[in-house]
Amino acid sequence: MIGKIPSNVSQEATGDAARFASQGESAGYENSKPISEPRRLSSNLLGGAQYWGRRMPVPTIEQDKVCRNHRAIPDPPDPMSKLGISRTFSSQVTPINGLRHPPEKGTNGWYIWSGEELSDAHDFFVPLHTFHLEESCPEIMKYLALPPGWRFLIASGYEDIWYDESLLDV
Repeated sequence: MIGKIPSNVSQEATGDAARFASQGESAGYENSKPISEPRRLSSNLLGGAQYWGRRMPVPTIEQDKVCRNHRAIPDPPDPMSKLGISRTFSSQVTPINGLRHPPEKGTNGWYIWSGEELSDAHDFFVPLHTFHLEESCPEIMKYLALPPGWRFLIASGYEDIWYDESLLDV
């Protein structure tokens, strides 16, 4: 049963909602599960959630805060997706840099390196599953929900986050 409908919602919209609710339909999505079905919801350290056996990344509170502070819509990577990390990466070397291209071919678009220089050598980056960063460099996890086109640079007591539209043209 539908509760009181706010006055700014059209009768047509409320009629559709009532029709779907009364018929037990799920808004016309044939493969949707009914709301009454028990949901399996669990989370992991990266903020990922399991709904009906399907991984749906959810930003952590810290990730959401970083995105809100920069007016970016959170887009956390799947923990099993791969990012590029420099062969010489060390969380002890600063600054730590990250940039995100659009995802492709099982990668989430993130490229992470430490130090001042970004090499153009073809083997500078190696693939790494995102969940491994939770142990090796937890301080950068809060930046990984930034969507494609964003960059970050962090060092001791310093943080810079900015949008770089050129990252979308790859």
